[in-house]
Amino acid sequence: MMFRIMFNTAFIRSNVLMLNSDDVDILWGSKDRHPRNFRAEVLFCEIGGISLPRAPTTTLNGDTN
Repeated sequence: MMFRIMFNTAFIRSNVLMLNSDDVDILWGSKDRHPRNFRAEVLFCEIGGISLPRAPTTTLNGDTN
């Protein structure tokens, strides 16, 4: 893992979230790996009609979905 971010999607404009080095929580001991002008761009899009695979789950009575 390089860094971790948490955000509220209500603040996303135009489906793009731009983060600079001050906005991300860089792991201890890895600050020297990233330049001071580090940026991450997070892109969002609509899923549309795509069906995502579901992991099987087991209910209390033992049935698998």
